[in-house]
Amino acid sequence: MKEIIMNIKDMYIQYFGNGAYMILFLISLIYILIKEKQNKTIRIFLYGTIILAVIIFNPLVYKILEPIFSGGVYWRMFWMFPIAITVPYVAVKWITEKKEPEEVKTKGKIFWQKAFIGVAICVIIILSGKVVFNTDNFEVATNWYKLPQEALEIATMISEDSCEKKVALVPETIVAYIRQYNSDIILRYARNPHTYANEPMVSALQRGAVAEIMEDSEKHGTNYIVFRNETSLTENMEDYGFEILGKTNTYTVYKRKELC
Repeated sequence: MKEIIMNIKDMYIQYFGNGAYMILFLISLIYILIKEKQNKTIRIFLYGTIILAVIIFNPLVYKILEPIFSGGVYWRMFWMFPIAITVPYVAVKWITEKKEPEEVKTKGKIFWQKAFIGVAICVIIILSGKVVFNTDNFEVATNWYKLPQEALEIATMISEDSCEKKVALVPETIVAYIRQYNSDIILRYARNPHTYANEPMVSALQRGAVAEIMEDSEKHGTNYIVFRNETSLTENMEDYGFEILGKTNTYTVYKRKELC
């Protein structure tokens, strides 16, 4: 149980970073609790957040859902907190609470006070976060399709080949991109995190287990097999009627004419 609590804590820190947005969110909830007593619709944000917190930070819920999520992405549960709605609502509400005075001379002052408060809140929100458009998350696209270049080369290679029906077995590193280029290419297994862990062909490709792959190929009519270049094959693919269709820097594509 202690380990689960620590995992939830680590994911909380991973999601909220320095916690500045959560502080703004909590301040907004306190404002709603005090100022919006008569507004039942708005108080739903408060009640909903309490219920979500009880669920998300519950070790029993984590124990049930984490295996389903797979890959340590339980932190996405924090997406359900209505931060992006609550904080702006309270900010606008706070600004508009300043009433225009009857004296014409001071009306301009109130306007500039509101403008200053609005700008200050925006600056606080901006400085509290971190720009996600950086080299850690994005890279310059090498092609118009915005796909990994080698995945595009392999998809193009298979697409332009003469086989009418194209069934391909590719490593998990590029399986997510092939059909984005050409949906006519049928993949031996789908892009699914759970599939990677349980799909025997993923392991067979990694081990270069040719006999296992050939047995599966006969069963499913797989006529394109893609290996990583550094993979040591247990047998020659040519002995099973396959020939090299092409290569990239990382991958080698084999084709079996008999299954075309």
